[in-house]
Amino acid sequence: MKSTMKHIYIFFFFILISCGSSKEEITQYQSQIKALNENNASLQNQLKEQDTELKSLNNLVNLQRENDSLPQVIQELDTKRSSLRSNEMMTGFETTLPNHLPSGVLSTMKSLSDQYRIISDINPFFLKLNAAADGSCGDYMLRIEHVVTEKKGFILLKECNPEWYLVLGAGSTFQNIEDDLSGIATFYVEKSENVKVSYGSEGKKVNPPTREVVMFYSSDRIPAVFYSDEGPYKWEWIGD
Repeated sequence: MKSTMKHIYIFFFFILISCGSSKEEITQYQSQIKALNENNASLQNQLKEQDTELKSLNNLVNLQRENDSLPQVIQELDTKRSSLRSNEMMTGFETTLPNHLPSGVLSTMKSLSDQYRIISDINPFFLKLNAAADGSCGDYMLRIEHVVTEKKGFILLKECNPEWYLVLGAGSTFQNIEDDLSGIATFYVEKSENVKVSYGSEGKKVNPPTREVVMFYSSDRIPAVFYSDEGPYKWEWIGD
């Protein structure tokens, strides 16, 4: 009997030891699981932060792309605005000056509307004349402005050949004149017999070999003459 009880006590003792060991292992496992959960939560937070930073970087890249494209967009809008403005002005000229500017001249100006527009900052702002030496073809000279630089000048067109044109100023250089003729206050047609221009190396003063010339006066009253010298056109400042 005593031997039996002894075995029973030993059995219960081992059970108690086993239970104690299992509780310790469970506690360790729970601690490890908790640590893993905390580590996982930390990793999830880091992933969220990195995702937020990535989105911010993408937004910055998109903003930079938009910023880089702004000059081109502005240029396109400015070109469209200038074109619309020129078209509106040309529509006005078509309706108010059909008896003064031939359709061919107007068509040429429309084709150049992305470069030049007709302006009326001086009076008159267009002339009709016979600039050629033989007077076989009527000419029209109009006051214009470059649509981008806003430099002012004049354009000469031929009624019999409207596709041909010559620009004075308005961003273009011609002989000894500047590319901006904003300083011209007025211009008019004058008979050649009333004008003297330089001729030859000695600068002899003679009448231009044309029927008519164009006289220009700057805002400080300095005159200039534009004429055809038996073919090529010339510009000459003729006074101080």
